[in-house]
Amino acid sequence: MGGYDIFRTRLDQDGLWTVPENLGAPVNSVSNDIYFVLTLDGKNGYFSSDRSGGFGATDLYRVRLPENQIDVTVVKGIVKDAATNAPVTAYISVEYQDDDYMLQGTYASNSNNGKFLLVLDPGAGYRVLIEADGYQSQELELFYPKNGFQEVIRDFKLTKNP
Repeated sequence: MGGYDIFRTRLDQDGLWTVPENLGAPVNSVSNDIYFVLTLDGKNGYFSSDRSGGFGATDLYRVRLPENQIDVTVVKGIVKDAATNAPVTAYISVEYQDDDYMLQGTYASNSNNGKFLLVLDPGAGYRVLIEADGYQSQELELFYPKNGFQEVIRDFKLTKNP
């Protein structure tokens, strides 16, 4: 539509990207529309454009998107010491639960506040292992069958090794 446009593609079930499609108006215009960023919940997008009617050479715009634009489950929380409630730096291993377990990713909680954030595909089962030096590890099974955006809050309290 213009000098630069914003496109969308999706990762299909076979792990291949679909053919990119132009998002069209109102996201794209006859001007340069670039640097699109989607909010985590998939409801809003922000982008830069030099279209007429702005306040400067390039302005930021927000567009509200139709429901169910993304399928993602976000698990966030805090890892704390069970006795003191102090934040704990932990290593979090996430595995897909299938016939056999396959590593999805390894994460770490923030060393200052213990917070973590995991981004998972919905409709899959997961095994999560939380480990920290000097603490007993925790393991749990997760299953989030919902499509669309889902946010789950899950805090962990770790007990020190005896």
